[in-house]
Amino acid sequence: MIKAHFVHMARYNKWAYNVLFDKIHLLSSDEYGQQEQVFSYSIHGTLTHLLLAENLWFSRIVQSEAHELSQLYPDVNANELWKLGASNGGLHWHQVFTCDKQLMQAKILNQCDLWIEYLETLSDSDFGNNFVYKDTKGTEHSRRLCDALTHVFNHGTHHRGQISCLVMQHLGGGQAPEMDFLYFLKTE
Repeated sequence: MIKAHFVHMARYNKWAYNVLFDKIHLLSSDEYGQQEQVFSYSIHGTLTHLLLAENLWFSRIVQSEAHELSQLYPDVNANELWKLGASNGGLHWHQVFTCDKQLMQAKILNQCDLWIEYLETLSDSDFGNNFVYKDTKGTEHSRRLCDALTHVFNHGTHHRGQISCLVMQHLGGGQAPEMDFLYFLKTE
């Protein structure tokens, strides 16, 4: 039952990104990359933060070098990026990848597919298991898989909400992207 829950959450995560990108594609490139009053600089920067955070957690959980940022994006120094956070007078989140809506959507949806594929390989009992990882400061931690996954999917929901507000400001109002979980259930 718990496996079904988290696979469902991973599918919801992908669906919600698609709903959000439907609205993002209505923005001009300038609006998409424009500096905003948000932690990650812009809509593009916030999406970059989401992509890199999900990839970081995926590589911690799967514990495979093939999924580490350095393998997927060799031009990105992930350790330096995480140390800098949003910015530190140097690299900003929005500068990591080319400011391209289509490319960002493809990268995020690919990461969503990795989550779904991985979670489908697990058994219910796996979700209660602990895994050990190091945070961006090198400190070792142990977490239950179910807790880490809950964090990952809630983190995405939090930032998609921020992006939704910014998108609607640029579009001058109108119907906001309906990304609530209950709307997802209606699509099944």
